[in-house]
Amino acid sequence: MTGPYNSNVETYALDIATIGPDKKIETHALVPYFLNDLGNGQYTVDVYDSNEPGDFSREVFFDIANNTFSYGFSPGDVW
Repeated sequence: MTGPYNSNVETYALDIATIGPDKKIETHALVPYFLNDLGNGQYTVDVYDSNEPGDFSREVFFDIANNTFSYGFSPGDVW
């Protein structure tokens, strides 16, 4: 499925995690609202981040073929 999520039917949360340099696990929850199929097993998911209210330019990039994802919190802080 690609396109907007139907909020009248289901709700979603996207939880992401990383291990910091101090070996501490860090987690963050996002609200996904649109799935973009880029082809070749690559996707972006448009997300709402409660740490950045009003910023609807946030997205998580997924590369299914390489089993990776990335999300930029702030300059220099990419998971």
